[in-house]
Amino acid sequence: KAELAARRVPIRSPPHQPVGASWLEAAIRYFLLAARADSTYLPAAMALGQVVLDDHFGTETLEALRQLRPALDTTERDPAPFLLLGRLAFDADSYVTAHTGLQGYLARGGDTAVGFFEDARALYALHRRAAAESSYYAGATYASQAGDALYRNDIGWIADSAELQAYDTLTSPASR
Repeated sequence: KAELAARRVPIRSPPHQPVGASWLEAAIRYFLLAARADSTYLPAAMALGQVVLDDHFGTETLEALRQLRPALDTTERDPAPFLLLGRLAFDADSYVTAHTGLQGYLARGGDTAVGFFEDARALYALHRRAAAESSYYAGATYASQAGDALYRNDIGWIADSAELQAYDTLTSPASR
């Protein structure tokens, strides 16, 4: 159902689709049912969280967090669920949980640039400005495609097109 929504397939009402529900609403419903049926089933909790995060279903953010937390006990080394936890918690204004999730992401070998960038946002929201600044600049020194995209998008709020063009010519994270 999430894939049907992503491909913009027109909505129909098959027997298993709730009347009036969009593909995304139906996907969230079924991911939620799967996560509730087995709270340790990480794929359902991850899919639910990702759909909620990607499509800004704010009303479902807390429920996605509730379903993701128990499933985290089943993962030992995979950093991805912890990044999702951090991002969902940040969206839910739960900054301590966001910071904790992002620390778990980094501790499990997640992308350092992404982890530090996201953690800087949580730390700033917690009014820990010095730690946020340190985390932000530390993350900028690591090269990764995902991290570079986050930092470029972030400076895009204040940089003009000439400054962004100059930023794009810098090849090493240290020069940025």
